[in-house]
Amino acid sequence: MTDYSAPYLKFVAHFNAREYRACVDPLEVIWFEQRDDFHKALIRVCVGLNQIGLGLDSGPRFLLRTARELLLPYGAWHQGLDLAEFATFLDQAEATLDANPPRVVPPYTIVLGVEPAYNE
Repeated sequence: MTDYSAPYLKFVAHFNAREYRACVDPLEVIWFEQRDDFHKALIRVCVGLNQIGLGLDSGPRFLLRTARELLLPYGAWHQGLDLAEFATFLDQAEATLDANPPRVVPPYTIVLGVEPAYNE
């Protein structure tokens, strides 16, 4: 079982409650300590999702696109997050920008897990 930091668990709780703006504070705590692209990408995701809810267009497109790019080097799983599944969610969220307002971010629940072991 992986131990997750308290700020990371707060991020997950806020994300699952669709409180995207509130996700940023715990992620910034981690990012200021680690300065890594994984947490930077999650911050961009949360800001972009929040902006979709505010009715913005170009900002969320940029944030979600660059977040996906930052997450690519982390593979299919990182810190308990299924990044392949998460990328599909990000595609769906960005697709809402092509719909007429009001735009609603599709539901997604983060379930922290362990990377599956693959037999070679």
